[in-house]
Amino acid sequence: MPLFLVRPQPGQERENACYFAKQGAAIVARHELELAEQLMEAYARPERLSAMQARMEHIARPYAAERIADDVMQRMATECVLTLPRCEWNLRHTAV
Repeated sequence: MPLFLVRPQPGQERENACYFAKQGAAIVARHELELAEQLMEAYARPERLSAMQARMEHIARPYAAERIADDVMQRMATECVLTLPRCEWNLRHTAV
């Protein structure tokens, strides 16, 4: 879906908004009135919405969040496997 954004917050949110706008998949407005004008213009020109949707489909990364979570979990599992024997050894050889 094309994005219509108003006043993105500084930092990552604004950078993401700028990225999608540069890719032709988003409209970023400075205030609500500008957003309303952009929405009315877009709905008056269905070809513009279609083009924005096509751009979004082109840059989309389906299941990106799932892939990131899987990668984090895999890295955590690898680190735990590498450090677990050391932890067990410390527990067995610690004076009580």
